[in-house]
Amino acid sequence: MSLAWQLQQHIAQKIDAVWPNGVNRLLVGVSGGADSVCLLHLLQALSSVKCFSISVLHVHHSIRQGEADDDAAFVSHLCTQLGVPCIVETVDAPAYAKTHKKSLEDAARILRHAVFTKHFSALKAQAVVLAHHEDDQAETVLLHLLRGTSGAGICGMALFRDHLFRPLLEIPVKTLKTCLLENAWTWREDATNIDEKYRRNALRHSILPRLAEVTGQNVSKPIARFAAIAQEDQAYLQEQTSLAWEQIALPDDACANTIGQIRFSRPLFQNLPTAIARRVLLHAWQLASGAAQDLTYAHITSGIHATQGTGKQGQIDLPRGYSLVFDDDTCTLGHSSNLRVNENLATPIKMVSGKKIEIPGGFCELITVLIPELHGKMTVSRISQGEAAISQNSHESCAQDTYRQIVDGRLLGQSLTLRNRRSGDIFDAAGSPGKKTLKKWLIDQKIPANRRYNIPLLALGTEVLWVIGYRRSKQMATPDPQQGLYELVWCPEVLAQCDGVGMRV
Repeated sequence: MSLAWQLQQHIAQKIDAVWPNGVNRLLVGVSGGADSVCLLHLLQALSSVKCFSISVLHVHHSIRQGEADDDAAFVSHLCTQLGVPCIVETVDAPAYAKTHKKSLEDAARILRHAVFTKHFSALKAQAVVLAHHEDDQAETVLLHLLRGTSGAGICGMALFRDHLFRPLLEIPVKTLKTCLLENAWTWREDATNIDEKYRRNALRHSILPRLAEVTGQNVSKPIARFAAIAQEDQAYLQEQTSLAWEQIALPDDACANTIGQIRFSRPLFQNLPTAIARRVLLHAWQLASGAAQDLTYAHITSGIHATQGTGKQGQIDLPRGYSLVFDDDTCTLGHSSNLRVNENLATPIKMVSGKKIEIPGGFCELITVLIPELHGKMTVSRISQGEAAISQNSHESCAQDTYRQIVDGRLLGQSLTLRNRRSGDIFDAAGSPGKKTLKKWLIDQKIPANRRYNIPLLALGTEVLWVIGYRRSKQMATPDPQQGLYELVWCPEVLAQCDGVGMRV
């Protein structure tokens, strides 16, 4: 059983794991070095067995002009021998590094991946196949650790992510070179691969060999195994993060008239385990900024610490001109220039003097209670039992999300007031298991803090009977016709007319 055949079977297993129904076309990144040349030979032999086609992409980085030209010519000639289509594209990594203030390594990687994405899409391939191996994985994990990284960084490279397929991550480079020699497959040596001014080369040629000498073992294998375990852990934590985000994220309408802002509940965020809170904050950053990088451990730690406790408001500056702004109930992450909330919603009304709801004297009398601070008015009219039945049938959702409710005379005669929220308010919502503070209920409904004082309430002392536009209480759920029936209709100011018909806005 040849080594080449064993490696082909390994790659076939990885292909089946990613594409159980088979793969049609793969684009192979080939530099001309030992690992990518070995990968090309293995895929070319496997393609006829697994019935898929391959094309080769070689990126000329303009770093080693003469040698780089020879590398491109070598790859083109090899592809001609193997009968594989080949694309050679040239980019200017030194110029990009200078213009964008990047290291030459980072510039080459950025440009190379841009070329991968371009041709991957053009060829309608299912993946770009890269020859990263076990030693590359170990180097990547160590580089991330030394730089300072999150849980995602210690996972290293994945088998398949962002259209990049790496089937050799469990194979040592020594095995690949043995396969090349056994089959007399030639390759090119890149002179820059021994230049230890590059971080990865220093790890490869000095640090890892020294670690192997000290420990008496090949250290790449346990580091790569650690990365594989970390990937499984990360997948679980990411799942928990998604569940947590669903619980704490405020609805989109909380960001009306704002661009690039993400809001979430501060009290619920405070209750998250630190491991999940870090990931939630990073997730919010990525949603707001569209960036996967730049937010450091220090930023995340500062954000978590600042939002703990009972502080009413504060601000943490983040990279790229973004900020995390928080008050007692809400955290908002967005660009500093856009952290201006809709003025109609941002300024709380605070205390609105409660206005008592009077009882109409007869069926023809209509009482109107006007509250300009709450931008609306309420009408109260007496109705018959038949009219109540018609109203109930016409508005089946009257338990919530409505501006119309029917009450009986006994309840209406108990000094009901129309006002906004107060400290100590209690709400026993219809359809809910029990009473809770109004503040807790509003948080559970993910209603932004800057809107809560603007919601009109029908209350009896500190007991809220109706959060208008949202939910009624259990006490209002079953009016008694024997006590006389009355219809309450809230008319928001934004409605041009109020004709006595409950409407949503």
